[in-house]
Amino acid sequence: MDNPLFGFIAWLLAIGLGVALVRVAITNIEPYYSLFQGASNDSPWVKNLPVLGWFITQWNTAISAIGAILVWAVVQIFQVLWILIALDRKAKRGALKDARRNGVDANAFGDRRSRKVAKGLNGIPFFFIRWSALLALAAYAFDFVIGIHKYPPARSLQIFFVAISSGITSRIDWGNLWKLLIMMFSFEALLIPFVIVVFWIRARQADSEA
Repeated sequence: MDNPLFGFIAWLLAIGLGVALVRVAITNIEPYYSLFQGASNDSPWVKNLPVLGWFITQWNTAISAIGAILVWAVVQIFQVLWILIALDRKAKRGALKDARRNGVDANAFGDRRSRKVAKGLNGIPFFFIRWSALLALAAYAFDFVIGIHKYPPARSLQIFFVAISSGITSRIDWGNLWKLLIMMFSFEALLIPFVIVVFWIRARQADSEA
């Protein structure tokens, strides 16, 4: 017999993880916002204008916030795409079915160019599965570049890498390093259990309706 307590606990976990994801997202957007805000800093004389100065400052703040959210969202999508694909069995099964149903027999073509095109067509359903990891690596590299401006782990990147390679950890700012790592990996660390719990709730609801 299905125990409703399990469903209640799962919903509590999903809500708690969802709230934590929102809180982490707001924190992780902050370095992007600081970068946008620094690029659009108003001159002191502009801020001192009676009414126009206030309007320009608020406008630049809003533009910086929107820009930071959009850029962070794109980076985050690339970072979590491989996770969503790995956890979504239905998407992988769909790609396999598409490849089998719409596949082209490369051996049916005589010339090498046609066979290459046929193999490329067969690989289209697996494009995002194959490239999602590379997109994630590029997104993490970009996130790292943004993060070190807000949380520099040392006085310079050269000092940081020398300290890591030589084991001289006294030159590392461990507080900033932990903040940088949290910025880069905390969202995904919460997203994985959130997606698993949501999938479990959906599967449980589907079983109860069957």
